[in-house]
Amino acid sequence: MSELSLPREIVMGLFKILGNEKDREMFLSIFQSVNPENFALLMIEPEVLRTKSDLLAWDLAFLSHLDLTPLIIVEIEKENDVKCRNYLIKKVKDYGGQINLFPLTRSDKQAEWMPYQKLQKCAKNGRLSLISVDNKIRDGITATKVALNLIREFYPRKILVLNNRGGLYLKNGRGLNYLEIDPDLELLYFQKSITVKTYQEIRKYREMLVKADEFGKKVHIQVTSPGDILKELFTVQGSGTYLNLSNELEIYNGYKGLDKDKIWSLIESGFNLRLKSKYAFSPQDKVIVDKDYKALAILKKVNGMLYLDKFVVKKRHQSEGWGNSIWREVLELNAKIFWRTKSSNPLKNWYFKKSDGHQIVDDWYVYWIGLNEKERKKALRYCKERDDSFLRETN
Repeated sequence: MSELSLPREIVMGLFKILGNEKDREMFLSIFQSVNPENFALLMIEPEVLRTKSDLLAWDLAFLSHLDLTPLIIVEIEKENDVKCRNYLIKKVKDYGGQINLFPLTRSDKQAEWMPYQKLQKCAKNGRLSLISVDNKIRDGITATKVALNLIREFYPRKILVLNNRGGLYLKNGRGLNYLEIDPDLELLYFQKSITVKTYQEIRKYREMLVKADEFGKKVHIQVTSPGDILKELFTVQGSGTYLNLSNELEIYNGYKGLDKDKIWSLIESGFNLRLKSKYAFSPQDKVIVDKDYKALAILKKVNGMLYLDKFVVKKRHQSEGWGNSIWREVLELNAKIFWRTKSSNPLKNWYFKKSDGHQIVDDWYVYWIGLNEKERKKALRYCKERDDSFLRETN
């Protein structure tokens, strides 16, 4: 083992300081419970290979020490890229990681051009697989085609695209944190909020997602930087730009056809609090939820307004844009809406940006959209008098 190798106890010590402990252990448990070849797919852009190999090698070796084996795709565009690829492999090994190289140099018209069995065996033996795609070969294999074949064969839980910018950006320089491609991409392009290059890049990712959907594989893509791989994998915050086709939600009037036990469980797990036994589901409630109970909003009718009583996303799905998707549906109700949250709620600043105004009432932040002065007074009084839904520890 190289003198640069990281002992496992050091790796585990560093892992322990990464993000929230419960989040970290939750994701590690999820990843280690699936077949090793199903863990993740990393698509590395050539610019990263040329400029960030040292940083990338450290992250890959770190994953190797945790017995996690992503499938890795690198593109060879220039002659020097081969040297960069070989340097990356050397550095992973220097840091104690185990990695095999699979150069794809044949046309995809040839039989058995993807070494599925070798990749699977490599992952089961605890070794990383680096698949090298040479773009200079005529009628050769593209990185996109390789990725689609790996998605169809292995269905990885995570798909990360690594670039040097750490995501995608609007023309004004603001990072694009999340995009539901089908409802939002064409609007952004029409409004000239993104460049032609960014538009074309997202269209390429859309093609991947559509093809994967045709295979029966529901996946999403995260565009991030090599320095944020671990944050993306092991925290709910994520990093970079999250892309999917769309998050499918249903709107119900009341709870007919819904599983109240799953809703109750989602609320308690999302807030990490127990509901009081007297908390009631009313047939007058408006419910926004997905079919797998990953995300939920409950709105109650109050004095001609809608009170947003619950807004929650399951912990492991909090970096997948469900909050934005539900918020879109809430706004499309075109209603007068108000809600409250505890001052300790980390979403209070996000709510501040989404609301027309807010006011502090006791230990509550009360927010509203579309309310006149008389309605605001009613909303504030209701939020002050309404009982807390949860059992909370008192100091």
